[in-house]
Amino acid sequence: MGPSPTQPTFVYNNIMSQYSSLGELSVARYLFDKMPHRNVVSYNIIISGYSRCGYVGEAWKIFSVMRVCGFEPTQYAVGGFLTCRSLDVYHGVQLHSLVIKNGLFDVDAFVGTCLLGFYGRHGLLEEAVWAFEDMPLLSCQQDFEFGEQLHALVIKNGFKCEVAVLNSLISMYMKCTGIFLAEKIIEEVTFLDVVSWNTMIGAVAKTDRPQKALEFFTKMSMDGVLPTETTFVSLINCCTHLEIPFYGESFHVKIIQHGLESNVFVGSALVDFYAKCDNLESARRCFNEIYVKNVVCWNALILGYSNNYSPASIVLLQEMLHLGYRPNEFSFSAALKSSLALELQQLHCLIVRMGFQKHDSV
Repeated sequence: MGPSPTQPTFVYNNIMSQYSSLGELSVARYLFDKMPHRNVVSYNIIISGYSRCGYVGEAWKIFSVMRVCGFEPTQYAVGGFLTCRSLDVYHGVQLHSLVIKNGLFDVDAFVGTCLLGFYGRHGLLEEAVWAFEDMPLLSCQQDFEFGEQLHALVIKNGFKCEVAVLNSLISMYMKCTGIFLAEKIIEEVTFLDVVSWNTMIGAVAKTDRPQKALEFFTKMSMDGVLPTETTFVSLINCCTHLEIPFYGESFHVKIIQHGLESNVFVGSALVDFYAKCDNLESARRCFNEIYVKNVVCWNALILGYSNNYSPASIVLLQEMLHLGYRPNEFSFSAALKSSLALELQQLHCLIVRMGFQKHDSV
């Protein structure tokens, strides 16, 4: 009925797999129990066999033994479980946690697809959307098709008014360059929260249509949704890209009205905006207003002075060091642009001493 005890493990696995595929689980289990040595494939075969036939309890027992014996679950064991129609939500959520912990999303799209199917069977559309967001971007077309299927399930199951679900769908469409479909969602619902608007504004700010972000902000304001620091960072970045000082200055006024001028992320965006508009005085003033500074805002100011060939960039780098901030390769790259011969020698020594001489940007 089976191999002799001296046969290699792969022989046992092959015979066990054949019996399992024929539904002869009692024989497959007998072989599994008699194996002198098991590997992860052995466990995958018996777990998948039990799951396929709906014996979740037996499959879970083997799964637990597998982990106790030091074998980590693979995408095949987890996928086998998730495709089982009798798997309950409690155990399914545990498997989802294992998928994240063991990085199985990055191994195979099969696991993500199985999770979507599992949550869909139980009507847990919000969880299905979250699982979709956790999946790596395999290809925009493939993700887009998954997303459209999820969107259809959301509508079918009456979740189209759930803001958290809609936010995930908007995020998915924007990642897959489906701006038109994301806009349709916005038009069809009566209320969106600040996360929805920030997702839309942030996404278009990175495209070749930054002016669209300004339109979204107008609609957001008309809906009575208050902006956050994330909103303003995206908007200031848009104004930097568009090179229209008036818009940036207008948003700066709003930032002050909302008391966000001391926020390091908002402040850094403002420093970068004014520096690129050749308004170094305003850039320095915004820099000074940042309550807790980091290397990003220092770099933005140093680069602004360097682009204007100002020797103040070297002074700023020295000030940065004096105050205990550690420059990175971008700090040195920015300062090098406006260095004179003597300063260049000093900078070179500092770059070597701090170990940045091999960075491409320097």
